[in-house]
Amino acid sequence: MKKIHAFGCSLTAGHHWRYMFTDDRPDTMSSRDRIHVNDEVELQSYAVTSGSNDMQLIQYANEVHYNHIVKDDIIIWQITNPERRIVSTRNIYDTINLPTDSDGRLSRDDGYLDVDHVFNPEIRIEGCELSVKSHLRQLWQLNGIKRENTKLLVLFGWNGIFESDIEKQNVMKFLKNKDIDYIEDSMCEWSIINGHDINDTNHPTDEGYLGFTRKKLMPKLQELGWIE
Repeated sequence: MKKIHAFGCSLTAGHHWRYMFTDDRPDTMSSRDRIHVNDEVELQSYAVTSGSNDMQLIQYANEVHYNHIVKDDIIIWQITNPERRIVSTRNIYDTINLPTDSDGRLSRDDGYLDVDHVFNPEIRIEGCELSVKSHLRQLWQLNGIKRENTKLLVLFGWNGIFESDIEKQNVMKFLKNKDIDYIEDSMCEWSIINGHDINDTNHPTDEGYLGFTRKKLMPKLQELGWIE
């Protein structure tokens, strides 16, 4: 069975790429209900609402460490706002009052990361995002991930993650030079251009997510020969 691991912020967490398997939108989805399976493909989404690129990297590294992600697996990596950085919740909040899920972990749906610390099992990594001015690190993270998983596909959540069109063009040039596959159309802009618009939280509508999944993501994965 082919395995796909998806990372991102709310642009992924709002649907977890479930439209690869169904036309229906579930009424509720908990932060732990992230596995979608058909007879040929298993999809695990690690997306965190309001999450940062650092949150994605921490989860990816943990899953590789535990052998939950192996060499031949497919990675879908939705880049989010590069100004977001993970900070420890212990430094800024009373953690007793933070929202948790059914497993007692901080809730991904509310923008928190709560995972094992693989180098220090006595503590957990518990964090949320904080905006800072830093734009450089993400691309080199992706370059490292490509060394571990050659089937890496990069997506852009919205064009506003770039300071200009020139920056986006240079980012795509970097990805191409490093042999990292990507989809040029950002998810929000594609939804608007194709008549699906965005909702009052500035995210694509369900129709936009479904359209992007069926008309952009799945054809790209098929073009690369990663799925049939």
